[in-house]
Amino acid sequence: MKKQIILILFLGLLVFPLISAVQVDMNNNSKQGETLIVKISGNFLEPVLKENIYFYRDYAQVPFEFDLLKIQEDYYFSTSTLGKQAGNYSIVIKDSKYYIACGEISKKDIITNFLIKNESADFSVTLGILIVNKSFSLEIQNLKDEELIIYINKNSSQEKQEEPSGFFSFLFGNKEESHLEGESIILKAGETKQVELEFKDILQPTFKNIELKTENFTQNILVYALATGKEEKLEIKNIKFELNNLNISMSTNSSKTKFLYLNNIGTSNLENVSLIISDSLKDYIKIEPEFLEEFEANKSKRITLNISSKDEEEIINGTIKAISNNTFSYINISLNITKGIILEDNQTENNKPIIAQTCAEKNGTICKESEKCSIETEYAADGNCCLSECIEKKKSSIGKTIAWILIIIFIGIYVWFYFKKYKKTKSKTNLLKIAEGKKEK
Repeated sequence: MKKQIILILFLGLLVFPLISAVQVDMNNNSKQGETLIVKISGNFLEPVLKENIYFYRDYAQVPFEFDLLKIQEDYYFSTSTLGKQAGNYSIVIKDSKYYIACGEISKKDIITNFLIKNESADFSVTLGILIVNKSFSLEIQNLKDEELIIYINKNSSQEKQEEPSGFFSFLFGNKEESHLEGESIILKAGETKQVELEFKDILQPTFKNIELKTENFTQNILVYALATGKEEKLEIKNIKFELNNLNISMSTNSSKTKFLYLNNIGTSNLENVSLIISDSLKDYIKIEPEFLEEFEANKSKRITLNISSKDEEEIINGTIKAISNNTFSYINISLNITKGIILEDNQTENNKPIIAQTCAEKNGTICKESEKCSIETEYAADGNCCLSECIEKKKSSIGKTIAWILIIIFIGIYVWFYFKKYKKTKSKTNLLKIAEGKKEK
């Protein structure tokens, strides 16, 4: 009996790490332009957030566009390698807590390596993982310089897989058994098309695999299809800034205004969305608004950044986050403050700053203090530059008006005083009449 208990405990210790450790499934070798599909499985203490996931090429962080989805108990996202250089890459999941063997909790970074080959895919697809009710569309672009025929097979289903570890065998299958069959589309060189697809008679939510194939390349799309008999609206909460990075350049002791756009790209309305700016930027940037009580689905909100610089040259980096419960998005901000040097926002020229021109170089004039420009001035290295004519500033008439009012008041007081003090005084005494013995009446 004791031996059986020990054997059961021993087997439990062998099995537990398998069901507790985090596993990242993906195609580790892809062509340039191919869309990667990533599945993250594990027993997490806290939800995995988009901001926890980073991409690196060798040791340098690189940006990848993706949206994180949670389906059942697993996390999925897809990202395109279009425009990425060939080389060794890695996906790193940071700041996460998850169970490992024997119920222990780990905070170690989760790292998965993959390779982008120096070989181009025949075509690219915008999305690799979707949640759909019934009908949906895919955007496909021909990356070849010749006409391309792409065959579409959407009959694969994960229900056929019995082994729990068969995610990628389901997704990619046996390529030798895959044939050029099913629906097809024709794309001219460089052409992009929207392909409309539909699933029918789905009795319960299930994964479907769509295979897009040419003679030399196969791209699989993973679709989580909801039951077509249900009319309930799938609620997906997701917000996203229009930009991932914003570089702002300005001179010292100046101010400017920039605008960001936050999009609710989910299917449900959001409440209590907070906009939070990192401590490093708080003395330089003020956000309006800082809080959104309601944010409707498929709507955008304009966020105003009021930016002020100080009298020192410096570079400040930080982030602005939009958070609503477990849904959030962030944008990286780089603020470059320089003296007499202006960098165009989000632009560099051979990684060197662009020097602002003087007013003379702009064929303009710096107006005197008593003058103003007939049009709005432009910034120049030596001051505000007028590209039209300088005209005399109109002197304010307020001073003259006040002076006349005071004069009128003084005159009025004088007249009042005169009539008050002297009008009612008696006339002078007639001495001649007194001498004649007549009394003065």
